[in-house]
Amino acid sequence: MKKIILLLMILLIGVASIVWILTNQEDETKSSNPASSNEKTVEEDKNTGDINSVEDLTEEKVVAILNGYREAFESLINDTNEQNFLSSYNSINEVRGFLTEVMSTKQANEIIENYLENRDRGVYFIAKESPVFFDQDTDFTFKKVTKQHYKVIQQQENQMRGKIEKTFHVRWVEDKWILDNVEVERLEAVEPNVDQLAQEVIQVINKRDMEALAVYAHKEKGVLFSPYVHVKDQHQVFTKEEIAKLKEDETVYHWGNYDGSGKPIELTPLAYFNEFLNVEKLQEPDEIYVNQYNQHGNAINNHKEQFPNAKIIEYHVEGTEENAKMDWQSVHLVFEKNDNELWKLTGIISDQWTI
Repeated sequence: MKKIILLLMILLIGVASIVWILTNQEDETKSSNPASSNEKTVEEDKNTGDINSVEDLTEEKVVAILNGYREAFESLINDTNEQNFLSSYNSINEVRGFLTEVMSTKQANEIIENYLENRDRGVYFIAKESPVFFDQDTDFTFKKVTKQHYKVIQQQENQMRGKIEKTFHVRWVEDKWILDNVEVERLEAVEPNVDQLAQEVIQVINKRDMEALAVYAHKEKGVLFSPYVHVKDQHQVFTKEEIAKLKEDETVYHWGNYDGSGKPIELTPLAYFNEFLNVEKLQEPDEIYVNQYNQHGNAINNHKEQFPNAKIIEYHVEGTEENAKMDWQSVHLVFEKNDNELWKLTGIISDQWTI
């Protein structure tokens, strides 16, 4: 019996010793690596510190931020020379550095992708419709998403875009509030004013601004160029991307044949514009016709057959008495709807007195 009691005592002492050793080892590990034991707490403290450092965003501040976005974009426009090259920036990266003072890198890259292009002579600004901006004179909704994220929601209705809802996301990034991104939702499509589009296209043609002209072009169909009112299948058709580069294009194209002589019309795009699309007088036309298919000269107007679903705007100036009325001129602008039910340019047709 004594032996059994002695063995039990030895066993209990052994177990107690093992527990004591393991407990000491765990304490030593914790004391040698205190950071790991408090890692979650430290991270939570860090996040709490970031949130606590966020400045309150008032409506007055958010208006200033969104106006700053517009002003940054407009400053690029004002920085362009007569050839649309930026004067104060030598590279796209320099422009990006400027833009990210007031907006996220993502939003800056979107502006750069849509409006800027590196060329041999520097950074080129592409003239086209401006981005969606905040209008401080229009009512808006100011919503808090989190302490570091707010939304500004505003509705707008205009001739080009219809009725839309604009959402501007403003975030706290690197100790300041900036515009993070812009979302646009179309609420209601409106019938565009084709007359206004035609007027803008005539002005763009007169300026020989091919980048701007490309903005109006139908993306799928491109734009057909006909030197005379009788349109033929072999007349030149250029895509939206090709139109943007026509001013620098030195290729000699076959545009058709001269009426009367029958000789081929072989010209570069700029030479063609100078000969058949000299529209300075059409800035103030004597008449503007819509789908009237007028017959001014000997060439047969076949627009109704060629463009059955189009709206065709004709700009026309009468001939002068001193030239026996033979210096009359017309340009017909053909617009057809795209997949989004928006009117886009699909044809530029010249019409003038011929022998």
